[in-house]
Amino acid sequence: MVVLPSGGAVQQTTTTSPTATVTPGALNVRSGPGIGYDVVGVAYQDDTLTLVGRNTDVSWIQVQLASGIVGWVGKYYIRPNMPLNRLPVTFIGAGEAVATVATGALNVRSGPGIAYDVVAIAKQYQQVNMLGRNRAGSWVMIRASGIEGWVNAGYLDSTVPVGTLPLISVP
Repeated sequence: MVVLPSGGAVQQTTTTSPTATVTPGALNVRSGPGIGYDVVGVAYQDDTLTLVGRNTDVSWIQVQLASGIVGWVGKYYIRPNMPLNRLPVTFIGAGEAVATVATGALNVRSGPGIAYDVVAIAKQYQQVNMLGRNRAGSWVMIRASGIEGWVNAGYLDSTVPVGTLPLISVP
């Protein structure tokens, strides 16, 4: 039983979950982000999909169908209710420079050094994309959960040597 307050209106709040509408007549939903992956379901024009995540370049979007099936669709075949780059990265492709945070909490800064502001905190075991490095290779520019910033390279377990990352100059 719900007891409502007397003498006042009840305000109902709603949260808009990330969704998208299918635009073509039929859309294959695949097991991974690419046409080489198996088809696991089909969505039809005007179906509403729940948005789950994205790949790093936002070309493929992970969705959930009303039936509960989770899969991937090309971004050009849906009309989302939010910017797709705000979705979390749920697939990091082979060959991309990635790393795992190797400490309890890692400050993500606006530039390569401790004098720069902290813009986020990456948690232990979180996977991040490595975008580039400073000249010394002591700081790495990363992208994680839609946020870009710099972290101390010594606190990352990376898939590639930091020295092979592109050099990013900071004014």
